[in-house]
Amino acid sequence: MSEKKLGRPKIPYDPLYHDVEAERYASQGLINMEMAKGLGISSDTFYTWLKEHDTFSEAVKRGKAIADQKVVESLYKRATGFTFTETKHVDDGNSVRIESSIKCIPPDTTACIYWTKNRLMKEWRDKVETEVSGNIRVVSAKELSDDELARIAAGDK
Repeated sequence: MSEKKLGRPKIPYDPLYHDVEAERYASQGLINMEMAKGLGISSDTFYTWLKEHDTFSEAVKRGKAIADQKVVESLYKRATGFTFTETKHVDDGNSVRIESSIKCIPPDTTACIYWTKNRLMKEWRDKVETEVSGNIRVVSAKELSDDELARIAAGDK
C-alpha cells in the first residue's frame, strides 16, 4: 500500500512567473505572508524560495524597495506640503460637466517631526546625553540638614 502525502501539492518554482509576481506584490506593499498566498504557496515554501533562489530573493527586495520609496516620497510631501488638481464630474440634471480645482495640503507637523527625528537624529532627538566627569559626590537628601537643603534649593553651593 502506498501512503498518500497530506497537504498541498508542491508547486514547482518558475522564475519567469514567480519572480515577476513576487516583485509586483512586494511593490504594492504586501507582506511576505500575503505574497505567499498570492503566489499560491505556503509561507514555508516562500521562505525556502527566498533562501534557495537568488533571483526570487532579489525580486522581493526590489519590490519592497519600490514600496518603501513610495512611502518616503509620501512622507516628504506630507512634511513639506503639496498642491494637486482635483477633477470631479458635476451633474446638474441637464448636463454633466467636469470641474477642476487646485487643492493645497499644508505641511503636516507630525510628518515634519517624524522626518527630522529620523533623518537629523543628532539635532532633533528628544533624549539628550550629557557626560559628567570629575569628582562627583552623590548624597541622599536624607543625609542633609534642613539648612543644607534650603541652600541647595536657593541655588547656593
